[in-house]
Amino acid sequence: MLFAGHETTTSMLISTIMCLAQYPDVLAIARSEQAQFSGDLDFEQMRQMPYLSQILKEVERLYPPVAGGFRGVVKPFEFQGYQVPAGWKVLYQMKAAHQDSDIYNNPDQFDPDRFSPERNENKQVDFSLVGFGGGQRICLGLAFAQLEMKIVMAQLIRHFDWTLSPDQDLSMDRIPSLHPRSGLKVKLSRRVA
Repeated sequence: MLFAGHETTTSMLISTIMCLAQYPDVLAIARSEQAQFSGDLDFEQMRQMPYLSQILKEVERLYPPVAGGFRGVVKPFEFQGYQVPAGWKVLYQMKAAHQDSDIYNNPDQFDPDRFSPERNENKQVDFSLVGFGGGQRICLGLAFAQLEMKIVMAQLIRHFDWTLSPDQDLSMDRIPSLHPRSGLKVKLSRRVA
């Protein structure tokens, strides 16, 4: 429970910070969204951050903290010509759904707008965004994790600038959860109001 509730959220936050440093145009739009708010964060403000939600979904799609999951087969089925009998255990890989070009345009590209109300690419096919699982086995902490990540990122976007330190290996390692091989080294500075 500790791993599932802490390590995965940390992984997604690291990936979000990395992506926003790599895509200043996306960060600028996120800053513009945050600029409309004043005072302390509250639940009403959290509901009015659709672009930040889109960013977090895109990070979940490209950088899911875990690679996949296991499920028990309750009812036999056929998948791409293969018969899968009841009682078997199957492994699903998130990358297969998250980077499927039949679902997502330019699936290797970081594009939070794919989750905008106009595009909603993930709504075309059930279970095409499964970073938190799906169906009856969806992560119990999904809403909490999303809220937690939104709070952290809203505060960072509002109050800090950051750049990636040079000469680090940002290729991703999967063990124990997804993270840059060098860790993530950033230069952080408080924004001037």
